[in-house]
Amino acid sequence: MNWKNTLSVCLLGAGLLSACQGSQNYQLSGTIKGVPTDSLVMCVINLESMRTERIDTIPMQDGTFQINLPDTVVKSVSITSLPADGKPLFSDRLGTMELLVLPNERITVKGTLSDYELGGSDFYIRLNEVRKLLLPIMEEVTKLRVKYEGLMQQELDKDSLSQAYIAEYAPLQKQLQEMALDYIGQHPDDEVSVYLLSYLGENMKQGLQYINDEVKNGRMKAYYQPILAIYEARKLREQAAEQIQPGKDAPVFTANDLNGKAFSLTSLKGKYVALDFWGSWCKWCIKGFPKMKEAYARHKGKVEFVGIACQDTEIQWKAAVDKNQLPWINVRNADGPDISAVYAIQAYPTKIIIDPEGKIVKVFVGEDPDFYTFLETL
Repeated sequence: MNWKNTLSVCLLGAGLLSACQGSQNYQLSGTIKGVPTDSLVMCVINLESMRTERIDTIPMQDGTFQINLPDTVVKSVSITSLPADGKPLFSDRLGTMELLVLPNERITVKGTLSDYELGGSDFYIRLNEVRKLLLPIMEEVTKLRVKYEGLMQQELDKDSLSQAYIAEYAPLQKQLQEMALDYIGQHPDDEVSVYLLSYLGENMKQGLQYINDEVKNGRMKAYYQPILAIYEARKLREQAAEQIQPGKDAPVFTANDLNGKAFSLTSLKGKYVALDFWGSWCKWCIKGFPKMKEAYARHKGKVEFVGIACQDTEIQWKAAVDKNQLPWINVRNADGPDISAVYAIQAYPTKIIIDPEGKIVKVFVGEDPDFYTFLETL
């Protein structure tokens, strides 16, 4: 599982709280150098519920901090510096330390927010040794990213740069995958192996098969299950991609609308339908709404629009619909078969036009102006 954007998720679920003070037997402690203020900011996500539990400020003294996270659930913890210059709280410039915190285990960290060593209980000692093995390649990946981010800022051909980046990144990615898979294969009963599943990419199937039942169903289950779900959704997308083509039958689905009532795609049989796969977190989705609303007003009665919110909580979804005043049918992709996987959605927004017979007419990936031009031709 990639927790790169964990802190952005945290902002959606909590406000800053004062730091927790508990017993002196701290579960998480460390010494961090290079922090410009005397405080850190910590975001905690419960991996069992996938909800943000808290965002706390953590006071430091001479670069050291300590905190308790009493619970019986695996947590994702992200720590960054409290900025002193008014810059965005979770900007990449500040650096972010991303930790997996297991219940009843002690973890220590030492270094900087972007370069640190783990210590404490056996799990973290083993994890630190594995991180050392992967670190040289990870550093090359970071250098590569920084290099191409700099080039992207210049007036250069971005398509060519993207292709060049992929060409250089691919062999590094393959090395990481092979090293992680090798460790998992040799340590199928180690909880660290579950953590390494997130590195596997195309080797995920083999890695999942290596992990023994006791580990996958133990306390790492909250980490293992989302990875398994992502893998199964990817398989479903690959299978669905062959079906999501012009002239093919559009997969039917049922999902709850804003009032909690079940909406079925079959209820619109006999009409043109435009499905819009979006999310409240997707800036291009939001930017496209004004033009979508214009098109909806112009074609209402001829084409039914159905917004399908993906990767959103119910609260986030309803708030975004209300804020943007979306007048069409709105449902959320949750509590059932993954509609985005069934429709092989790879990017957001994606719009799909379905004809009155229930067949796919055309697929538009991204906020594509051709979608609106095509509507005029129907």
